[in-house]
Parts: sequence; structure tokens; C-alpha cells
Amino acid sequence: MRRIWAVWILLLILGGICTLGLWGTFRMTGQITASLEQVEDSLHRENLEEALQWSEKAQDDWPGSYRILCLFLSHDRLANIGKELDALTVYLEQGDAVQAAAQCAQVKDSLHLLRENEVPTPENIL
Repeated sequence: MRRIWAVWILLLILGGICTLGLWGTFRMTGQITASLEQVEDSLHRENLEEALQWSEKAQDDWPGSYRILCLFLSHDRLANIGKELDALTVYLEQGDAVQAAAQCAQVKDSLHLLRENEVPTPENIL
């Protein structure tokens, strides 16, 4: 009987850790994505200074998110997102709105794929 209780307790702990990981992934990628949407809006209004501010905010938020997400996710994919955010800021500093818009879309796609691939669906498990 004690073994059964131990198994249930371990399952609850494991389920809690997995839930915490999913919640953290969605929250942190959502926060960065919201900043990137502000970058896109600023670029559509041709306001490069505001776009740069939002890009720098996303870039400032990334290290904290990275430290937590790397507990649950592959470091390679996370490092690539960091590099993509760096490139976005460089394009905005250079005043290249077209490249910045393309890079912003690239980072948003990477974050979307990161979120999509972490949800425990049958396609992701099998």
C-alpha cells in the first residue's frame, strides 16, 4: 500500500513540474511575442525609434526567460532565438526597416514553433 501512495505522490510531483514547464514556456514566449508585435506595429507606422525600443525590451527580457526555459527546452533552439533577437536589434539600429520586419517575423515564427512543439499532443509524443 505504501508503494501505491509513493507512486501517486511521484506522479503528482512529475505532473506539477510538467505543468509548470508548459505554463512557463507559454508565459515567457507570449511576453516576448507581445514585444515583437509592438515592433511590427512600429515598423508599419515607420517609427524606427519606437521599434528599436520594443526590440531592446524583448532583448532585455530574453536572458531571464532563457535561464528558466533552458531547464525544460533544448539549448540550441533557445540560443538561436537569442541570436535572432540580436540581429533584429542590429537591423533596427542600422535603419533597415525591411530586414528588421523580416527578422521580426522570423523570431515570432521561431517562438511560435517553440510553443507548438512543447505541447504534449499525439504528434509531438509519437
